[in-house]
Amino acid sequence: MRIKQLKLHNIGPFAGEHSFSFHTEDPQKQIVIIGGRNGAGKTTLFEAIRLCLYGYKLYGYRQNSQTYTSKIKRLINDRAKQTLPAAAGVSMEILIEDGYANSVFDIRRQWGLEGKALQEGWFIHKDGIPLTADEVQDFDSYLMQTFPPALFNFHFLDGEKISEFIFDRTNAEPFRKAFLQICGLDTFDLIEEQLSSRTTRKSAKGSAQEDYEAARAQMAQAEERHNRAAAQVQTIQTDIDSLRDQIAVLDDAMQQYGGIAHDEWTAFEESMLEEERRRNEMRYALKTAANDVVPFIILDRQLEGLKQQLIHEEQLKRNRLFHEKLFDSTAREKLERELAPLLLLPETGISDALVNALYQALSEEVPCGGAEILKLSEHETVDLLAKIRYYQGYPIQNLIDAERSVEDSLNRTKELRVKMEAKERIGSDHYLGKKNELLMQLDTLQQQLIEARERLLHCIEELKTAQKNFQTAFEGYKALLKEKSVLDMSARALLAFGELKQNLFAKYVSMVEQSFSHNFHQLISKTGLIDGIYISSSFEIIAYKQSEVNISDLFRQIQEYGEDYVSAAVGERAYQAVKNSGRTSGILSLPVKVEQHFSAGEQQIFVMALYQSLAGLRTFELPFVMDTPLARIDSEHRKNILTAFFSQLSGQVIILSTDEEINTDGLALLDGKISDVYLLEHKENGVSSVRKDFYFEGVVL
Repeated sequence: MRIKQLKLHNIGPFAGEHSFSFHTEDPQKQIVIIGGRNGAGKTTLFEAIRLCLYGYKLYGYRQNSQTYTSKIKRLINDRAKQTLPAAAGVSMEILIEDGYANSVFDIRRQWGLEGKALQEGWFIHKDGIPLTADEVQDFDSYLMQTFPPALFNFHFLDGEKISEFIFDRTNAEPFRKAFLQICGLDTFDLIEEQLSSRTTRKSAKGSAQEDYEAARAQMAQAEERHNRAAAQVQTIQTDIDSLRDQIAVLDDAMQQYGGIAHDEWTAFEESMLEEERRRNEMRYALKTAANDVVPFIILDRQLEGLKQQLIHEEQLKRNRLFHEKLFDSTAREKLERELAPLLLLPETGISDALVNALYQALSEEVPCGGAEILKLSEHETVDLLAKIRYYQGYPIQNLIDAERSVEDSLNRTKELRVKMEAKERIGSDHYLGKKNELLMQLDTLQQQLIEARERLLHCIEELKTAQKNFQTAFEGYKALLKEKSVLDMSARALLAFGELKQNLFAKYVSMVEQSFSHNFHQLISKTGLIDGIYISSSFEIIAYKQSEVNISDLFRQIQEYGEDYVSAAVGERAYQAVKNSGRTSGILSLPVKVEQHFSAGEQQIFVMALYQSLAGLRTFELPFVMDTPLARIDSEHRKNILTAFFSQLSGQVIILSTDEEINTDGLALLDGKISDVYLLEHKENGVSSVRKDFYFEGVVL
């Protein structure tokens, strides 16, 4: 798919109609650059393309909803709303190659607003011929199956948030879906479902089959809850982005009144966002500690009592075993034979008094009143003692320091807010009131986003459990199908497809892992950061370094902390390599997990290298659209990214850049690759203009 033309009509700051033409006959010129400062409409342009294709389905809704309607109302240009009915819309010409013929689709999504009522229309022409209502529905189905929003969103990247796609746990499942769709493996699920349904009709349901179907239904429900939670997070995030856009536009407009300079306001805002980020991190740590640690810290005396009881019970157990051994008839006869020549024992042998004396002398001293109450196994005792030592040694001062840090951060934020308000007073009262109103809305939405992300994390864990249960049930079902496969062709086909999917999945994962290392080291200037990545069974991206590990030390940690702890510490693949080796001692070279304490710029380069590796798997072309891709990147790495990332991506690439990202030198590095250049400019009257073949002042095209 290639975007040939894009038109906006009364969308966001784009009052009236504005068009972008991206058509080129030169396949080497695949890059389009659209420049614009903050508030000029880059993010609006970014969102309009996706809305034109998917409408309400972009946000995960099943039908047109009030929430979606509210988003569109906010998207319509404010000046256009002054004339009723207000009309707005987005249209695109896209080229789709299906392997047989190239077709150009003209897609138009239009909105009419009158009062509170919003009407939406979606119209499609194929090669100049309008599609019927049924054909439009067929095209929609084709679009959702071939280029679903999850896959399209993979190609629409916000440079400020690109690292969240990998480093935010809430995105693990969307990343998995995008990966399967890129590789074309998602169609296997549909084939397996059809074959499974056919097999079900042909055979009576056994318990294994019923378990499989129940597990699949539970997984589908978990996916539905996850999708709803993810959609809510995306909705809130979109609202936050919209508010920030409004604030940016308000700041630019304020400058004409002699108010605070935009750069100065941005510095205040960034400081407040940084304080907010710190507070969120500390609050999360405090919340985790309150749930997992504080109750045990409060019960410190009881923990100490439990610890002493466990120690005493181990002593009592050893004494009991010693006593039983000492008074055992066989042991007593042997003791008599050994002591007879030394002690000149009487014929009656060793007396009970002598045996008791030996026991009293050699047994361990236990405090009075000690008794075996808990009667735990040795493994249970060791595990419980390890947990008690952890809770007793927990650094409480860290919690106190975190509480103080939160208070200090709140005070700093308050001071910043006071300074901001003081500076704002030199401008208009309208600006001050509007700005405070937007900031209050932003604070509320950010708190809602934290809560929505927590719910999404819960849904992700629930989905992982459902997927694990499904895999277990599938193995049982597969065994059942093997029994029936001689007579049931559908069952044999189902097994074959299952094996094929697993093999292809492993193949594509291996290809991504191998190409990532090459791509990453081409982009990054720092050496020795990591050796590579692997994709875990739960679809986490694990960075690793190849390290020599003492297997004996590893097993001691397993004894003390358990397998789950060690597996999480060294990484799934390293731990599995130890298990597969069958060794309990010696040195092994293992891909040990690296804690991802990367800088913001390193995270962005990490994700770009991963995107580049995944792009090599694509079976069809989709345009890449990236908003502010170099905002966090230093000059040295910008050169690497322009030459080794953007220039190497296959297919159409649309870059939305600020004046600080791609300058004269950057354009020179992309020479021969650029098809079109546009400049978005925000005017004092609150609207944006579009200029073709223009770029920022002082930059040579």
